[in-house]
Amino acid sequence: SHDALTYHVPAAIYWLQTHRLGLFDVWFYNPANTYSPLTGSMFIAWLLGPMGNDVLGKFAQAPAMFVVSLGMIQLCRVMGTSASVGAIIGIAAVCSRPFISQSTIAKDDLWLAAFFLMAMVGLAKPLLQDRLGPARVGAAIGMFFAVKYTALFSLPIFLLVLDAPFRAGWRLKHWAI
Repeated sequence: SHDALTYHVPAAIYWLQTHRLGLFDVWFYNPANTYSPLTGSMFIAWLLGPMGNDVLGKFAQAPAMFVVSLGMIQLCRVMGTSASVGAIIGIAAVCSRPFISQSTIAKDDLWLAAFFLMAMVGLAKPLLQDRLGPARVGAAIGMFFAVKYTALFSLPIFLLVLDAPFRAGWRLKHWAI
């Protein structure tokens, strides 16, 4: 994975060595590609910091597989399936070749998928109407767009589900959250 070697891991190491978050100039010296502190590299920095080496950094996306599995289970439950069917589908999703091959690369693609899935699950009407609905959706969408700039390409998908909070009867305070 060239992304991990180009900026994900070096940016995390730079932040740990300088004891501050800052812009990390990538090796090809293009200001448009200066890497800013986003969620993916922050996860890697959190894994590199405690041990002082890169052993855990290689598995930065492994926890995201667990989140995707839980998200798939919850998505199936919202759609009306039983918990056992949801568990089978969730496990099958993370055991597929694309997820397994991504799990040992120090990148942020599985985290992006996990936060997107959590946002879509959170936009289900029963979950939007409970007390934690606005916080759940806000955190998932916020983390989704914080993972990487290319997440903005998914903005039209979020515009398609913009009516969900209206249908759930959100008031101004819910939108503010």
